[in-house]
Amino acid sequence: MKNTIKQILAILTISCFSGSVGIFLHWLFEVLGEVAYGSQEIVGLSHASGLQLFSVLTLTGIFLGIIWYVLQKDTPLVSVKQMLNHTSDYQKYPPVFKQATHAIIQVMSVALGSPIGKEVAPRELGSLWASYCHKYFGLSDKDYKLLVALGSASALSAIYHVPLASTIFAFECLGLLLSLKHFILAFLSTMIASQLVYLVYPSSNRYDLGQLHFQFGDIWAYLLVALIAGGAGFLFKKGIGLSEANKFKDKRLLFCLPILFALLGGFALYFPGLLGNGEALAKIAIASHDTAYLIALLLFKLGFVLLSLKFGAYGGTLTPSFAVGVAIGAIVSLFLAPFVTGIAPLAMLIGASVVLSITMQAPLTGIALTYGFTGQNTLFLLFILLFVILIKYLMRKTL
Repeated sequence: MKNTIKQILAILTISCFSGSVGIFLHWLFEVLGEVAYGSQEIVGLSHASGLQLFSVLTLTGIFLGIIWYVLQKDTPLVSVKQMLNHTSDYQKYPPVFKQATHAIIQVMSVALGSPIGKEVAPRELGSLWASYCHKYFGLSDKDYKLLVALGSASALSAIYHVPLASTIFAFECLGLLLSLKHFILAFLSTMIASQLVYLVYPSSNRYDLGQLHFQFGDIWAYLLVALIAGGAGFLFKKGIGLSEANKFKDKRLLFCLPILFALLGGFALYFPGLLGNGEALAKIAIASHDTAYLIALLLFKLGFVLLSLKFGAYGGTLTPSFAVGVAIGAIVSLFLAPFVTGIAPLAMLIGASVVLSITMQAPLTGIALTYGFTGQNTLFLLFILLFVILIKYLMRKTL
């Protein structure tokens, strides 16, 4: 009984901390955008001058290169996965200042224009807090993985307002043992964190895909979108793996990141959708009908994401993957427009779900995140699930 009470107190503490982290990171993101560019959203940066973009991004690259070089010069940084599967006390209870600084820098970098995602940072902070809650409350070793998984999942929920997807994420991506008790604890934890942030930053659907229509006669077009998105998602996943496996962690950081971010500043003059975690790309893809521009923007975005990871930047690939899927759906629908009318919204939904599911290696989480980002109904979730399962099966058989 005493252990149960301590476990519940620890989980409540973790959930509230994750919510607080979500509020802080939302605030930090907005403040940095206002200070650097005069706008809270990367999407609205088309008004920024070329000199402003180039200067801010170059300085950001220099700053990131120095900080990440210093942080991992003597001892490595610890990921959430390493915490969950720790082989030492260093991985089980990472140094607080070092890890917290690393996480906050990730969010700062995205706010200033880094092309990769920001979702890893809150997850790392939530897991870090959870590990020390485990230590403080004196809980058993079997409770450690539960607390760290809930810390990561609740922080993801806090930053994106997606409690259901984050609950699924805890089981599908973090290896939490599936049971009724764990499901209830995970859902309550992610819901508490999300609702705390909601009090300050009310949630809304991030991406408006408009009215979705399904025509059975157009099933071939939906399948084509899914196949193209599946192939692209597979290649993107391979590229991410190679970039992460060969990430620069030495002195090359000091000049590679500044050069890359200076290039990003130059390209962003013509392709502002390159900046940020992918939200800008997704929104441009939803609104644009310029096929050539979208193709160029998509290819450059893919390149800058992979090079950023290779050259030593840290961050996530969740939102970039979602945005890549939306862009692929938009591009394919534009090519199919003479033959099929009105498929663009559903094509973008299919593209996002498929790419996200493949890059995360988690189909249920990918679909649930797409649902949370776009607010679609359950009928379309089941429809998308069938496509994702089919594409996953085909990818496994053919690649």
